[in-house]
Amino acid sequence: MNRGERIPTTIRNLENVHRKAAAVVEPGGTYQGAVVGYAIEDDGRACFVLDTGRSLAAVPTERRDLAIGHVARARTQSSSEDEDHRRRSLTWVLDDVEHERDRGRGR
Repeated sequence: MNRGERIPTTIRNLENVHRKAAAVVEPGGTYQGAVVGYAIEDDGRACFVLDTGRSLAAVPTERRDLAIGHVARARTQSSSEDEDHRRRSLTWVLDDVEHERDRGRGR
């Protein structure tokens, strides 16, 4: 995958290219690192993959707007699904940390 390319590949391919193990992460944690690519899991779910240092973290999402090479953060947030707030779920919140830093410098 070329730098800046947002065409999905496989998680296995990204593991081979970066020579690091990858794991699909579950909601509940916070992960930060450089975006190394977009991938399709074996079950067909889309994700983006972060290089967190020792390993790769595959975060399930349909988003494709995070730039390859940018530092990004994935964290979970609780959200309610109905008006009575009886049902809660965890959703991913994705931040382009590098873009946030650039905006802060412009102020």
